[in-house]
Order: sequence, then C-alpha cells, then structure tokens
Amino acid sequence: MKITKRHIVLAGLLFIAGFGLLLLPMQENSKEISPEELLAELNDDTRFYTTDQVARMIIDKDPSFLLIDVRSPEAFGSFSLEGAINLPFADLMSPDALDLLSDDTRSLVLYSNDHVLAEQAWMLLRRMNLTHIHIMEGGLNRWMETILMPTAPGPAESAEAHALYSERSGARLYFTGINPAGDAGTAQATTQTQQEKVVPVKKARQSAVEGGC
Repeated sequence: MKITKRHIVLAGLLFIAGFGLLLLPMQENSKEISPEELLAELNDDTRFYTTDQVARMIIDKDPSFLLIDVRSPEAFGSFSLEGAINLPFADLMSPDALDLLSDDTRSLVLYSNDHVLAEQAWMLLRRMNLTHIHIMEGGLNRWMETILMPTAPGPAESAEAHALYSERSGARLYFTGINPAGDAGTAQATTQTQQEKVVPVKKARQSAVEGGC
C-alpha cells in the first residue's frame, strides 16, 4: 500500500490519542473503541461541521449544540465564537472537563485556529467512546475566510454560489455589523479595516473548566 501524507498525519494523530490515554484516570466500565474503528472514522468526514453550519446554529440559538474552544485561555480571551466556552487541550482530562464532555444531551463542537488541535482533542475523546463530539472544519481560519470575509462569486458562477454568498453576507452582518452586499470588492479591498472592526466575542458565562496553562 502506498504511504501518503494523509496516512502519516493519521498515524501521528493515533499516536497522540494513544499517549493521551496513558494520562487518563482509571475508570470502571469504560469502553474504549478500537484503533481500527478510530482509523475508519478518520477516513470519512462525518465528524466535521462546516463553518456555515456553525454560523446558522449560533444565529438560530440552537440549544442542541455547545461550542468548545480548545485553545489556550489567552487565545480564547483575544477572540472566540459567540456562546463558546474555553476548555484548553491541556485540561481535557481533568475531572471537571470529563464531567462536562460526558454529557450527551448536546452535540459538542470543538474548534481551534485550524482544525488540527481540535482533531487531536476529538481523537482523545472518541477513543473514550464519546459519540457526540464534532469538529468545526478549518477552525477559526476558515471562519475568517467564509463568514467574516466571504468572497463574492463572479457573474458566471452558479446560483448556488450566489445564494451561499448571500447567506454568508447575512452571517457576517450578524457577527460584525459589516454588510459587504452590493460591493463585490469590499471583502478583498478592506481586509485590514474589517479586522480592526471585528470585536472579540465576550464569554457568555464563566465555566468551571476554564483555565489551564
């Protein structure tokens, strides 16, 4: 079998997940999934939510999901998504964190700057057989590209592309107060201005699991 870059990345993630499990407290009746099952899940995209899906859920105030930022407290304090709580990767195995993560009444959507750190967190939690864990694909980098600074489609592009841009423009207006509609060049010509106007979202509430190093 040809070894690809994807296989190398997956192997690295499996190693990280296995190492993380060494740090777990002993738990009775825990049922870990096998590495084979985990690898099979890594080869599909069912664990991902798109940034568009996450934006819709935030705007609709969907109570069935919870956003979890796995970055450092400093990064979280600088910028975070509306309604998200901070659960740093280093603290994932703390008793308070595990208590929160084991609550399967909501889907938990992990995110980081890209989706690498969030995927490592997902690996650890899926290895523990938590079934309601997901990842925001592309993380905050993708959020910036698609929601905060969407690129207007050209005149020849499909109706679907124009409809998606219209939806993203509405989401951008909701999150930033900036409306790029009617000016196809705005998103690209005023990048610096947009970044200055994007105000970090204040935390909706303090969580018992916030903190860490």
